[in-house]
Amino acid sequence: MTSKLIVYPKLPSLHHFIIRFRGSGLANCLFIYARALVLANRYQLKIINPSWIQFNLGPYLRREKDKRHYNGLFYSFGISHVKKNWLLLTKKRYQETAQLEDTSNGLIVVEGLGDYFVGLKHHSEMVKNHLLSIVKQQALANYHAVTDEFIGIHIRLGDYDVESRITLDWYLEKMTFIHEKCNPNIKFLVFSDGTAAELEKVLSFKQTKMAFFGSAIADILVLSKAKLIIASDSTFSAWGAYLGQVPVLFNKRHFPPVLDNTEKEWVQNLQSNEIIESGIQSLFI
Repeated sequence: MTSKLIVYPKLPSLHHFIIRFRGSGLANCLFIYARALVLANRYQLKIINPSWIQFNLGPYLRREKDKRHYNGLFYSFGISHVKKNWLLLTKKRYQETAQLEDTSNGLIVVEGLGDYFVGLKHHSEMVKNHLLSIVKQQALANYHAVTDEFIGIHIRLGDYDVESRITLDWYLEKMTFIHEKCNPNIKFLVFSDGTAAELEKVLSFKQTKMAFFGSAIADILVLSKAKLIIASDSTFSAWGAYLGQVPVLFNKRHFPPVLDNTEKEWVQNLQSNEIIESGIQSLFI
């Protein structure tokens, strides 16, 4: 397709002046980045480098180890710097759903969560390869250093209210099942914005340790190497599963399916324990 259209992944923020203020977490930003990437590849269009860097006060108030700035995580790609700002100031903008045949010059703006992973189905390998090409070396070094088999546990606490959190007892129940019925030697890596004190009940389980590989993107990439992800109701968990097409178990899930093969994706409040346990056991055969 010959066109002067350019794809603009507009990452969310309340205010945007050089950096984003009060923007969304990295997992939600990745939906915009990935849809823009798929769109640019499909129609052979140029793409504007996303504005990753942001500032939020919340992680400081909650004393989270990851302050969610996303500074220094990614190499620039596509159109950036002065040319990017000029295009944002001067070009006409079209919605992502615009009929591209009826447009010839301007910016196709990709924003919002869209349909989550639905429009990204069967594109995980392309998205992951591109992501690995733009992630800076320190995060990649941490990712490549993980070679042992493990179960990824993602527990979301910090910015989730009590109603949205998954009880630690549920995670322990699944960990116990895997330890006793599948593999007594498997390791569990816990990814969480909670503190070690808050997670003590889970961290005291056999062969379990807290995991933090230096940044949100490094953690998501490491999760994509897991044998199984026991997930929170969070797109952070889901991105780890999507990028590696890793079997995943949710207690509940507020978004559509993540994996290309939905037979490897289980949701506790939609399926029986028998189906879930049989599926998990099949991973160890």
